[in-house]
Parts: sequence; C-alpha cells; structure tokens
Amino acid sequence: MTNSPNVVFWYNVYLWILAIMYVVLACAGIALLLLPAEILDMEKSESTLPAIICIAVAVPLAIASLLPFAFQPKPWLWIYGIVMIAIGLTSCCFWPICIPLLVFWIKRDVQIYFGRSV
Repeated sequence: MTNSPNVVFWYNVYLWILAIMYVVLACAGIALLLLPAEILDMEKSESTLPAIICIAVAVPLAIASLLPFAFQPKPWLWIYGIVMIAIGLTSCCFWPICIPLLVFWIKRDVQIYFGRSV
C-alpha cells in the first residue's frame, strides 16, 4: 500500500474530534440522568427526555466516528468518509473543517488510495 494522502491524516483527526465530542455528549446525558433534581434546578421528569435523546444520538455517532479505524482502505470506506464529512457539515461550527476536507477528499489520488476506480 502506498503512503496515504495528507487529507487522510486530517480526516482521522476530524473523526477523533467527532468521537470525543459525542462521548462528552453521551456523558452529559448520563449525568443528566444521575444528578439529583435539586442540582439541576428542574424536575427529574424534565431532564429525563433530553438525557435519553443525548445518549441515543451520541453513542451511535461516537461508534460511527471510530468505525473507520478498524478497517484498511477500501472503496466503501471512501464513501463512508463522505458521509462522515457530511455529518459534520450539518453544523456551521464544523464548516471550516469539513469544506476543505471534502474538497480534498474527492480528489483522484484519495480515491485511488481507497481502491476506487476513477
């Protein structure tokens, strides 16, 4: 296998940032479930639904962010990368990271690295 393009390194950094962010969000959801109502200054029933939503969204997305590290470059993994970059594009805070990442991700050398015939 040839050396990976630079964008693959930055994509991996991006995935780690996403994974850490989602783990923190899941921990916040767990904290909402476990903290006493007096500390939260709200009824326990008011914090339960947001906590469950945080956990239900964050855990699968954290797993999805870490999944590419378990595989060697394959054509389907390049498409998976586009999907993960698109997830970041749903937040304007990630636009400065995701837009350049996407521009370099679709280049020919990256697709060849992942085994896609272009």
